[in-house]
Amino acid sequence: KRNLLKLEECGKLFNKTGFEFKRALLSWSNLIQERDNHTCQDCGSKENLEAHHILPKKDHPKLTFELSNGLTVCKDCHYEYTWGRKK
Repeated sequence: KRNLLKLEECGKLFNKTGFEFKRALLSWSNLIQERDNHTCQDCGSKENLEAHHILPKKDHPKLTFELSNGLTVCKDCHYEYTWGRKK
């Protein structure tokens, strides 16, 4: 329920419902991964990939859907980017 409320909040910034925002974010993620040849740009893995916002959405909401603010990383590298340490 908390995530849905967060999506609704974010969606309002772009005049979208929470569902529309989530769908747009998924499209952004797919474009980032396609651009990066479905390869982690940190370790080279091709498994468990995610799109990472270089500048965080919460601090830079206007860059949420900018392709230049995205990077394909695997789950482990994403954790490290987000928390500054390995799992």
